[in-house]
Amino acid sequence: MLSLSSKDPSTLAMVGRALSTELRVRILNEISKENINVVELAKRLEYPVSTIASNLNILEEAGLITSEYLPAKNGSMKVCAVVYHDVHINLVENRQNDNQVTKHVVDMPIGNYHNCEVQASCGLYGHAGYIGHADSVQSFYYPERTMADIIWFRRGWIEYRIPLLTMSKPIKAIDIELELCSEFPGSNNTWKSDITMWINDVEVGTWTSPGDFGDRKGRLTPDEWTRGNTQYGLLKTWYVGDKALGMDEFITNDTDVQELNLDDHPYMAIKIGVKDDAENQGGINLFGKRFGDYEQDIRVSFYY
Repeated sequence: MLSLSSKDPSTLAMVGRALSTELRVRILNEISKENINVVELAKRLEYPVSTIASNLNILEEAGLITSEYLPAKNGSMKVCAVVYHDVHINLVENRQNDNQVTKHVVDMPIGNYHNCEVQASCGLYGHAGYIGHADSVQSFYYPERTMADIIWFRRGWIEYRIPLLTMSKPIKAIDIELELCSEFPGSNNTWKSDITMWINDVEVGTWTSPGDFGDRKGRLTPDEWTRGNTQYGLLKTWYVGDKALGMDEFITNDTDVQELNLDDHPYMAIKIGVKDDAENQGGINLFGKRFGDYEQDIRVSFYY
C-alpha cells in the first residue's frame, strides 16, 4: 500500500497528477489484471501507441507502475506492471488530544524467525547465494538464515516474535504487511495457495494467493537469480482491530485485539502457514526488502 501525506506535498501532487485522467486510471486497471506490453494496451483501450506510451511515462514517474524491456520478434517490447494496489492519502494531520492514535512500526527481516516447521520444496536465498542447500530442511536452522532475502516452502509454517512496547495506552489495532505468493517448483502464475496467519495462536484470516509469479523479473530481484523461478509476490495486509482507523484493504476474520492475549508475553508471535486441511495447499514464498517488487521486510504496525 502506498501511503501519502500532506507532509510530503511534492509526492502527493505527483501521484495526484498521475491519477487525474480517466485514461490513466483505465491503464492502471488493465495492468492490474496482468502484466502487458504497450502495443497490446493500446489495442485494448483503442488509443494510439504514442498516447499510451506518454501516459505510461507519467504513471512510472509517479512510482505507480514499473516496466522492463523484454525480447520480441522484432527487437524488444516494453512490459508494464503495477507497483501498488492501494493508495492511502492523509490530507489533514490529527490534532493533538487524548484520543490521538499513536503508531509504532516494527520491520522484521524475513530470516529472523523464531521457529519453523517446513517441508520441501523449500529453501532460503540471500545476497551471497543459497543459504545451505535447496530443498534441505536443515538449512532453515543455519545461523546465516537471518540474511535471507527470499524464503520458500511447500508445506508447513514459520513463526516470528515481534517485540511489544510498554505504553500507557492500550493497543487499538494491529496490521501486518508483507510480500508473498504461492510456492511451485520453478514458478506457476495460476498455482493457488490458501495462506493463513495466526497471532498468538489465534487465527486471524486466510488469503488465497492466485499463483507463484515468475512471468517477469521482480523490481528488486537480483540479476543472478535464475529466470523462470519465483520473481515477485503481492503486498498483502492482515489486520486486527478497529476498522474506523481507515485501512483500505485487509485480510481479517473480525478477530478482536482483546482475543490475542497481548499481555501474556513481551512479544507477539506471528505464524504464517498453510493449514493441513486447506483446499489449496500451494505453499508460500516470503520476500524481504532486497527481493521481489516491494522494498520492505515484514512490517508490523501497532496502533495505540
